[in-house]
Amino acid sequence: MSALETAFFFVHWLNVVAGISLALTNLIKFKQTKIYSLILMVGALLNYAFINLILIFVNMNTFLKYDHFIFYYITHPISLQQLLGNITVILMAIVVANLIVFFNQFNSKNFAVNNLLGLVTIIGILSIFFVSISEDNYLILSIPELKSDILIYLWTPLSYLFLVPPIAWLAIVVTKNLKASLTENTPKKQRTQINLMRYGLWASFIIGPSLSFLGDLLVYFNLNSLGFWVSEILGFLVITLGISTITISYVIDDSLLFLQGSRVERIMVIQDSGLTLFNYEFQPHLGNSQSQSLIGGLLLTIQNVSKDVIGEEDLLETIKFGKSEIIFRNLNNLLFVLQTKRTSNFLYSALKQFSEEFCTYFEDATYQKVVSDRFYNQILPQFERIFGIKSSVKNIREINV
Repeated sequence: MSALETAFFFVHWLNVVAGISLALTNLIKFKQTKIYSLILMVGALLNYAFINLILIFVNMNTFLKYDHFIFYYITHPISLQQLLGNITVILMAIVVANLIVFFNQFNSKNFAVNNLLGLVTIIGILSIFFVSISEDNYLILSIPELKSDILIYLWTPLSYLFLVPPIAWLAIVVTKNLKASLTENTPKKQRTQINLMRYGLWASFIIGPSLSFLGDLLVYFNLNSLGFWVSEILGFLVITLGISTITISYVIDDSLLFLQGSRVERIMVIQDSGLTLFNYEFQPHLGNSQSQSLIGGLLLTIQNVSKDVIGEEDLLETIKFGKSEIIFRNLNNLLFVLQTKRTSNFLYSALKQFSEEFCTYFEDATYQKVVSDRFYNQILPQFERIFGIKSSVKNIREINV
């Protein structure tokens, strides 16, 4: 077995293990939190592992490697070897789209634009694939090359055009949000988590894909041996290291790190009388009990004015409050308030779920105005589960009866 062949199998098996490991990590977190967007991450990682399994399978099968099988798609003959190469590109497009939609749930800006970018990625790759069928040319997405008894698929410039820029843009946006969440008061453990996540994203989404593109480019300029090493070995190895780094960041703590960019600070439940029934702070020194009560009354007043001016069905949902943003949710004569440094689609849905569970599990206690430490100890795990985050500040809460 040649050095290239040994390195090829080692790197791709490593990718399979890394992809499945992080997928299982996200699946466990999904079971804990029931945050359904985590399924997108699980699907993306399993798809990535499956892509590597295809590359391994092709090279372990002599018939596929040397193109002895012919597969007939409708009336157009295509080798199974070429078909599998196109499938790897399509699967990677699905991976990119899944990751874009997933991370976009936690991003406050350009939500529709970023999701559209993921849609364009899939539609673009599928369009090229169907054009290749109509033109009877199956080398538009990928080109199979045999080097040192290793079959390698070279992605074409068209494939890279639809795959690399979107994933690179995603990494830049997410790492920027993670970096913005770091402050002087950020605990060392949390700082380590966020930095590991940032490094992993850069390696997996920018450096690794860029090396693969560079390697394929070298092959096009007839630097075959160097190109194969850079594309198939170095590029995939960097992606594996990136995925492993992200996995390590999960292991350090069971909080969902990408939420830190949203900087959840406080959740409040206010009765229609103006009484702050429940208050929990995720950041220290947000104010004393008196200021919290004043804030609760002020927020309720704002909502009441909104109800009178705008109407019951168009109640105010978000306002800027100092350096923070406030998300409102009205349910069963209770006002649920979430204070955060940055809103996101995920926080809207999480607050909705929390308010519904609050009213479902504690309806009797709420209407009887009987709230105790037992109530607090029951509701806090619900909050942490729904938001997938743990507070760095314990026992800062206000319970009024």
